[in-house]
Amino acid sequence: MNYIEKIKENFRYNHLPKLVDWVVHLSNSGPRKLISQSNASKILIDNSVIGHGIIQETGWISTGQKLWGDTVSVETGYAARIPVYSDDDKKDIASSVKYLPCIIDLAKSDKITLFRSVDLRDEADSQPRGRYAGYEIFDFSLFNGINMPILPDSSYSLVYGLSQWNGPTSEEQISARRKHILESDPRVKELAATLGKKNSQDAIHIATAERNGCYCFLTMDFRLIKNIKSQKGHPAIKSLKTKIMTPEEYGKRFKIKPFLTRFYSYHNASFPVEHSKNWQESERKGRNKK
Repeated sequence: MNYIEKIKENFRYNHLPKLVDWVVHLSNSGPRKLISQSNASKILIDNSVIGHGIIQETGWISTGQKLWGDTVSVETGYAARIPVYSDDDKKDIASSVKYLPCIIDLAKSDKITLFRSVDLRDEADSQPRGRYAGYEIFDFSLFNGINMPILPDSSYSLVYGLSQWNGPTSEEQISARRKHILESDPRVKELAATLGKKNSQDAIHIATAERNGCYCFLTMDFRLIKNIKSQKGHPAIKSLKTKIMTPEEYGKRFKIKPFLTRFYSYHNASFPVEHSKNWQESERKGRNKK
């Protein structure tokens, strides 16, 4: 590595992250005012958004075949951080992800609050941890270190370890709670009947957002978004006091600027980074895939 390349590398690792954060924060000057004027700071965030917030993953960079012991040819290479999304990706997921940097900056500066619910937390806990935090060591999530408080729910109760004394397991308790809500909560029943059985859990989340005065339920479940739009004339949907929005929709409403997530390649990095690459499919590679 020559002298100029060393200067570039030093800038990327030691100064670029701070510069990116500063530019993102500066761009939020206008949106901060609009959000405050619209009372749009309280948001219930779906697990789908948190999962797609992982914008850098760990990949293997091949350096070709080399002889081992002068006799055996072996594949050599190294692990490095690689951006997930292509800059030119216009698909729904990539388009919404570009609005997450500014949305998260707004949360960091307490201009909005990203809430979770006990039911969303239970859903996430039933999935592999890597789905929402990254599977490998160099993965990076935009949500790292972001405070996302749980909305209060006095009806919630979960006791661990009961199965040891022939009591219901935590999974059985969670399932029983969902069934009870779907059968006893009038608003949830109305929404579930409108959206269909496949969106019954979403009906719980939407009702939770509405009951707690959230401006919106922020989701990247695009099938749910499509379902909501197709049912927009139904009384159950027309009467909603909370909105169901993607990050892109929320961003455009409040004039938030989209940012290429490639700029975050060097955040919290002290290891090899291949910032000019991205996954060929421009989507998260998932578990145990190279």
